[in-house]
Amino acid sequence: MGGSNNPNNLVSLTVQEHAQAHKKLYQKYGKEEDRIAWTTLSGRVNKEELLRLRSKLGGNKVIKLNPHRKTSEFGRSQAFKL
Repeated sequence: MGGSNNPNNLVSLTVQEHAQAHKKLYQKYGKEEDRIAWTTLSGRVNKEELLRLRSKLGGNKVIKLNPHRKTSEFGRSQAFKL
């Protein structure tokens, strides 16, 4: 969605908050990438399903999984537009 990775433009989110942010973005803009991120982060789909969904997008989208990460960063400009 744009925005920089400048520290004053980032906020810390829990994984649940990050999932909800993607859900809201999906509901607002209808981007399949946000639906996939939301369902994956919320535990609704497993890694196998994630890979299948990703391949439907052409397989060229970068989707990173890190099950040990407790928080995520999300652009302030995105968080406050939701």
